[in-house]
Amino acid sequence: MESDQREHISAVINYFWGEGATSPESVNQGMAIIAYEALEEAQSCSAAMDFVPRPISGRPGGKCIIKQVAKIGK
Repeated sequence: MESDQREHISAVINYFWGEGATSPESVNQGMAIIAYEALEEAQSCSAAMDFVPRPISGRPGGKCIIKQVAKIGK
């Protein structure tokens, strides 16, 4: 594993588990797999949040509701 890859993996681990959890020098293959899985889960959750309707100011009209339902249907 190259040093720039170790730095990226270390940054991901420190983001999810707190600053100082690891350093690039201590990153190994097992840690890389766990970091990848954490990123994959975060991306899945982020994609699911796209289905949640966005707040609008005031009371939503019929057109707005239809648009939101159409987005969810996609």
